[in-house]
Amino acid sequence: MVPHPSFEYLTTTEIKQFLGVIDDPRDRAIVILFLSTGLFLKEVIALQVSDIHWTKRTLTVTGKRHRELPLNDETYNALAEWNSRRPKTPVPYFFLTEKSKVKELSERGLDHLLRRYGIEAGFQKSISAQVLRGSFAVRLFEQGLSLKEASQILGITDFESLKKYQLAAHPSHSVDSETPTEKLEHLDTRSTTTKLIAKLFPKDIPTEQSPSVTPLALETDTLFGRDVLLKEITQRLKQGQSVLLTGPLGIGKTHILEHIAKHQDDAVMIKTPTPFKHLLTDLCDKALPSWKTKLGTRASIPDLMDYIQHTPLLCPPLVVIDHLERLKRSDAESLVLLMKRFTVLGATDVLDTRLQLVWWKFKAMPVPPLDKRAMKAMIAYLAQPLSVTDYDMMENRLIAQSNGYPLAIVDMMTHLCHQRRVTPESIREMSHDVGIRYRDWTNSLIIFWAMLVGFRFIALGTHSFEGYILAGFGTEFSSAPFSAHYPPTSITPKPSLAAFSFSFQNPSIAVLVIVQSLIHSSAGSSQQAFLHSAYRCSGGFTNTSPQPRLAPRSIYRSTRRGIALSRWA
Repeated sequence: MVPHPSFEYLTTTEIKQFLGVIDDPRDRAIVILFLSTGLFLKEVIALQVSDIHWTKRTLTVTGKRHRELPLNDETYNALAEWNSRRPKTPVPYFFLTEKSKVKELSERGLDHLLRRYGIEAGFQKSISAQVLRGSFAVRLFEQGLSLKEASQILGITDFESLKKYQLAAHPSHSVDSETPTEKLEHLDTRSTTTKLIAKLFPKDIPTEQSPSVTPLALETDTLFGRDVLLKEITQRLKQGQSVLLTGPLGIGKTHILEHIAKHQDDAVMIKTPTPFKHLLTDLCDKALPSWKTKLGTRASIPDLMDYIQHTPLLCPPLVVIDHLERLKRSDAESLVLLMKRFTVLGATDVLDTRLQLVWWKFKAMPVPPLDKRAMKAMIAYLAQPLSVTDYDMMENRLIAQSNGYPLAIVDMMTHLCHQRRVTPESIREMSHDVGIRYRDWTNSLIIFWAMLVGFRFIALGTHSFEGYILAGFGTEFSSAPFSAHYPPTSITPKPSLAAFSFSFQNPSIAVLVIVQSLIHSSAGSSQQAFLHSAYRCSGGFTNTSPQPRLAPRSIYRSTRRGIALSRWA
């Protein structure tokens, strides 16, 4: 939710997230009605069946704020779906509750319902009717409506209330245009005396400047980079073969399903397979419209399955099911039986092994990410209503962050559509989780370790002690081979501090040797005395010989101490 000094509202992405957790037809119709009409809580509860005009697709709001509102397709379909499932009762209210007895909803019950769905959607703050109404009001001003038009739809005339919604929609704009008071008077619910006083002492009420930014939308008729995939899916469906679209979230599976369902006359679109009874009733409404007269509205799942299996069908519809990963394991066998009578087009984010019986019945077709050409075409389509200062920068940023996911492009550009002018600063702030690429170095590290092990054994087999030491495994072996090849000499070596390199496997022994060397070296400041002492501690000097042997001219690894002594300078 977007915080505001006086109210909170949901963004477009949060609205989709909120609606995604609502499966009940009644609850979904209530939330969509709030988000598409901006009704008050009491107005939704008091809504009656006679207030909805199905032929005109309008809604009449009674009371002090009497107004008539149009219904868009989404709202009309949601209300019609609940009306088909609404219990047959003389109670005139449209939204009912069936707990204990059939009656109208209460304000407390509806408020609790919205808060519960908000928790399921993962929102930190509670969702209320005022939050949904504020979301609708902000969207009105984002579409460029004037104060007069917005006040007619919202049913309010308070300029301060309208102004806060407008400033939330366009925070960078100042509201300084002119709106005479009489333009809002026809919705004024004040008394006659108050109106008369207001006319005698009018206030200068500014109005908004019509913004030039309009929100973007991606229609189901528009697909980018899916021509080959769409053609293959259509061919499979014509052959009567069920198809399953697979791919991660945001790859565009739902958009493809909606596109196919819209262009198929006999298709029935089911957004989720749970609850399974709703899936069966939606299927019966499309394929067997007379099922209610024979089974009734409270038919069980076995009754519906038996009716579908034994009722002849002239033209079985195409069943399109989204989010098949939500299917319960107990409903898997029922879906397999349905697939014997219907051709199913489904989509899933993950192939759960518990539903392996279902996946075997489909022809799996993975949905690939969009290529660069398709992403550019999609960005150009969505950027039409935007005013962009640096289009190339925005295009490159979206391509890099989206990683070929259409939903990521839509999400990032949705945030840009709220700005009057898209600046380079706002483009740099765009980011998406799918744009983060993770690299797994596990295999590389295993191969590198295996190479080191192989090099160690090869060096040991060829008696190359230099290579064996470089492998760094700290295996103890005798220093006798070194002393055998290099006889003693009377030349005094000139050691240096750079002559020592310590083993990676025995750092503790190396530290102990250095400390012991410092103790044995009485001079302290003499570098040569320090090296002699360290070499004596590591077994390189003989206790009886006053002169040290010349160290070998190759890398020397001490016995049992893990210190390598390089060539003497």
